[in-house]
Amino acid sequence: MEEGGWLWSESFGDAEAEYAAVRDGVGMWDVSPLNKWDFRGPDAVEAAQRVHSNDILGLEVGQVRYGAFLDEDGLLVDDGTVFKHADDHLWVMTNGMEHVEYFAEATKGLDVSVDYIARDLPNMQIQGPRSRELLRTLTDADLDALRYFRFIPDPVTVGGVPVWLSRTGFSGELGFELFLRPEHATALWEAVETAGATPYGVEVIGYFGSSELHGPFSSENEAWNYGMALALSRDTDYEKVLLVRIETPVLKRIVTSQEVRDHREATAQ
Repeated sequence: MEEGGWLWSESFGDAEAEYAAVRDGVGMWDVSPLNKWDFRGPDAVEAAQRVHSNDILGLEVGQVRYGAFLDEDGLLVDDGTVFKHADDHLWVMTNGMEHVEYFAEATKGLDVSVDYIARDLPNMQIQGPRSRELLRTLTDADLDALRYFRFIPDPVTVGGVPVWLSRTGFSGELGFELFLRPEHATALWEAVETAGATPYGVEVIGYFGSSELHGPFSSENEAWNYGMALALSRDTDYEKVLLVRIETPVLKRIVTSQEVRDHREATAQ
């Protein structure tokens, strides 16, 4: 299927088995089509804060934050995560691909470069209650010390391949994301599948509670309408705009998850 300017694998033949693997064991998903941007320069953090609803200025090195991308009126453009490598270097992940002009306009006057890097940074998600157990057979990295929504800024070796390892994902289960260079993608896939992970596709994502936050979005709605209040920093100008807008009656779209219990259990581990 086509989404965000990329072709995604829908399924590997048995979506129910793929879903069961993520819920009860461990699954692997090629998320390379996720759109990725490299923010570099002295004003990289400020640039990301200008477009993101969460507290990017307060990010620590090795920390990830999820939230909404908003326009100057506080309306929703997209959603995604921000990874902080250093004070002058961040990765920004979006669903949509057509954000070049949006980022350029929002970061005018700042000393920052914004480059599209999805083609140079394939990535895999390893998700499920056995994901940490499987990864222990492939890496010497300290997985127990890697907290939820944290990543290791320097590459580590997984299955003989250098990757950036993050404890994030879309499943609502315990899980990890691995980012790497294109020349290592096949070797990593083969290593993880051989270790026992079940490949799955986007057909399974619709079953995951956390994925309910991912589109379709409308630029006529505030992030509040998608149940994203927890991803809005109370120290940003965007929230001031949003608070003013919701003083008038608005039909809120409440996004709920059927997997809240599973999600809480996973993130507590």
